[in-house]
Amino acid sequence: MAHRKRPRLRRAIALASAAVLTLGIMTGPGSPPASAAAPTWGAGAVNVLVFHGPVDQQDDPVNRAVAAVRKLGTENGFTVRVSTNPADFNRDNLAKYRGVVFLSANGVTLNDAQEAAFQAYVKGGGGFVGVHDAARAQPGSEWFTGLIGTRPVPLAEALRAAGHDVLVASGGDAAARPPAGFPVEDLTGPFNFGRIALGTMLSRPRLLVRELAGRAGTDAVGYIFAAVNDRYAEAATALVGRWRPDVVVHEPLCGAGAVAAARHDVPAVLHGNTLFDDALLLSVTVGKMRPRVDVPASAAVLRITPDSLVPGASGQPMRPLGYGGGASLPQSLREPGTRPRILVSHSTIAGPGSTSVLDRIVKLAPEIDAEFVLLRAVDRLAGRSLPPNVRAVGWAPVPEALENASAIVHHGGAGTILAALSAGVPQLVTPGPGDRAHNAAAVANRGAGLAVPVKRIDATVLRRLIDDAALRAASGEVATEIAAMPAPTEIASTVFAKFG
Repeated sequence: MAHRKRPRLRRAIALASAAVLTLGIMTGPGSPPASAAAPTWGAGAVNVLVFHGPVDQQDDPVNRAVAAVRKLGTENGFTVRVSTNPADFNRDNLAKYRGVVFLSANGVTLNDAQEAAFQAYVKGGGGFVGVHDAARAQPGSEWFTGLIGTRPVPLAEALRAAGHDVLVASGGDAAARPPAGFPVEDLTGPFNFGRIALGTMLSRPRLLVRELAGRAGTDAVGYIFAAVNDRYAEAATALVGRWRPDVVVHEPLCGAGAVAAARHDVPAVLHGNTLFDDALLLSVTVGKMRPRVDVPASAAVLRITPDSLVPGASGQPMRPLGYGGGASLPQSLREPGTRPRILVSHSTIAGPGSTSVLDRIVKLAPEIDAEFVLLRAVDRLAGRSLPPNVRAVGWAPVPEALENASAIVHHGGAGTILAALSAGVPQLVTPGPGDRAHNAAAVANRGAGLAVPVKRIDATVLRRLIDDAALRAASGEVATEIAAMPAPTEIASTVFAKFG
């Protein structure tokens, strides 16, 4: 971000990760899609569609990537079908698959009808994974950019509202769509994040196994994003040289921002966005960059986690603000129910069990005196007979829905966790790959929720979720703690006052 406050010139550049491996990110606002077809897979069948452009038009090792996905399918019990035909993106065909994997997209584009069918599929709960040059797919589509890319940054909004100019610097698809209308400096042009991620994991198979099991800590993400940052550190350095900012703001996985700032003797502010210690995450990322680069300590560290959730985390606290992805809250969720309301949000990551929590809740619901609202499930469960106390809805802004909820069951994303904590709502987190196991443990250790694998969820667990006074008390304590954290507007006027 670059910012300038008048009449005195003051600038800051904020750098975000150059590309994003998207695992079910909520889309932004857009036109309502066509209806998705009801899923047609059987109870024991898990099918995944792998889509890419013609092999002879790709710069990436598409065949190797396909082989890797097939191997994962064989080892984990799901069937893989590969296609280069955009016509496969129709409502009836997509209904056969639990998830869609986009690889390199050179030489192929979905038409409007095909994209509409895919949009309906994703909004109905279909899984999506984008790797390799998926970030270059559908370049003219605002919806697909939202699926892959960025979302508004509260601190950037606060800086702009305070009279500063703001420039977001990034690369690849993350630079293709200015978040909240901000100008973007593209540092890399088309950026092949997927090749780096895939190569890093395939060359470290044991680490891949640990990552999929949620036991890799910061090791896997450190290797992947160190390699990413190696690719655009020079461009970031050149940008800082041209702009001569007063401060550079960057994410923990964007070590190139810290490197560029250090090379020009400009202060760097670390903006946390995880449930890890963000300073540690930055250190791990920079420490694996090649050649090895020594950077000074951050001029300031902004963390969005309350002290009691991540004890000992370094930095200046800044209140996390919820983001609902532009969706509208259904009228039925705007008022409290006559009995406890439990929201259920499932993972959109393709693969076995991605929606198993829905089946589990539907099975157990008749035993519980509560109302269950299944988010992003209206199309997924179309045609199924649901218990009287269960209803499925489409996309809904979770922060708003939590205002009248008694609890939430979800898969462990940091945003959902912080939204539930901000609302003082107990949560049941199902551990999984990547950071999900770490995040679930953080919630359980704080006493603000439960960490229970889907297969172990039973009626006793669900009753405890809504009846346990200790869970509600702890959640309320964290909500009070978050409310006391300085808002981004305050950070913009205090922390950033020393720069310039």
